[in-house]
Amino acid sequence: MKKNKKKEFIIIGIFLLVLLILFLILNWFSPMLLWDENVYLGNARSHISNSAFTEDFRFPLLEYLIAFAWFFSGESIFIAQLIIILFSLASVFFLYLISKRFFSERFSFLLCFFFALCPLILFWGFRAYADIPAMFFVILSFYFLLKSEKNNKIIFLALAGFVAALAFLTRFPTALFALSAGLYFIFKKRFKDLGIFTLFFIVALLPWLTCNYLSYGNFIWDLQEQYLVISKWTSSEPIIKQITNLFVYINFLIPLLLLLGIYVTIRKNEKFNLLILIYVILSFIYYLFFVRLKDARYYLTFLPFIYLISFQGLYYLKKKKIFRYVFMILIIILVLNTVFIFGYLAGKNYCEKNSSITQSINYLKGEVDVDDVVLSNVWPWFGYHLNVKVFSLWDKNIGILLETYEPVYVVYCDGLGIEYEKEILDNSTNLKLEQVFRGRCGEKVYIYRVI
Repeated sequence: MKKNKKKEFIIIGIFLLVLLILFLILNWFSPMLLWDENVYLGNARSHISNSAFTEDFRFPLLEYLIAFAWFFSGESIFIAQLIIILFSLASVFFLYLISKRFFSERFSFLLCFFFALCPLILFWGFRAYADIPAMFFVILSFYFLLKSEKNNKIIFLALAGFVAALAFLTRFPTALFALSAGLYFIFKKRFKDLGIFTLFFIVALLPWLTCNYLSYGNFIWDLQEQYLVISKWTSSEPIIKQITNLFVYINFLIPLLLLLGIYVTIRKNEKFNLLILIYVILSFIYYLFFVRLKDARYYLTFLPFIYLISFQGLYYLKKKKIFRYVFMILIIILVLNTVFIFGYLAGKNYCEKNSSITQSINYLKGEVDVDDVVLSNVWPWFGYHLNVKVFSLWDKNIGILLETYEPVYVVYCDGLGIEYEKEILDNSTNLKLEQVFRGRCGEKVYIYRVI
């Protein structure tokens, strides 16, 4: 028995090592930060040194984790992204442990293999966004709930509640998991368990609540501020886009298996199957009908549970002896998805190498001082890399923006960022076009000096 256990963890250990190497390669393929990465890194910098660019309404926990690592290593983009990679690996490992509660070891490994090579995981598994850490904390909380069914019940329930709060602090919408756990306990009439889970959920939130109150006089300031910013500046996208994302960015067969898996899961009278269903259903309702922006990465926070349900359906098909055909189709689609992701990232790598934004950042490093202000439709890149105050081109009246912020430069990118009419900048008598940078894929950045 011990030999089998040792062999099992050697196999999963080798798989995680290969996955680590894969993420490092993908990270190398993507040299330029994405939009929110600049923001989280700017916020993290503010906790260990001076940062001119911050957005305090962002999800709080990730920036503190990065700042903590930077305190020992020094500021490093790679260290921040390595933290996300470690969260990705830990998520796969704990999903494997959870899967063994429902499936055999081989089938659990198969599930984690497909999960780890899901295009969403491959694309976001190394980027300094809050989604992967939030996914990990949700998985870990669920793992502790499973453990609470055995020994030391109170301890594991307390840990589950505490970690669920960490998921919330990493990404506020993951409160849906804590809500799902609460509904599950109520339905099962486990009120004592609900009380322990809730108590330690609240305990974990106390530092956040206290910090908000001392800083802003409002216990949930950043939660409210984020809601206001999102409601003001994001436009609604059609529900069909998020449904399409499920097929394109996860795996074509997973949504089909999900429907079968829901049927199988409902029929099975296993503990915590109901919690999984509640969380997945609530998450779908929230992201389809209540979130304006239909971004595929929003699936990440409940993606492991989508796979758990879907593989219930696949396990059912295995018993019906048509597993071999589904498996072959799944393998083909997985390979195609993986090739597509690698091809997409390789193309991005070609464009991102010495991109127009990178060129403009390098140019402005020698032109701006620490107290200068830059206006741009892609302001996060300049805010983080130049460590100066930046503001967006949020008004068509450029004169008002120049008078309000007194910038030294206005930077416009024609292939990225918020929409803005370049002609407004060209026709302004207060601006002089100073430099134009062209990227390898034709995108341009225009730098205007304020005169």
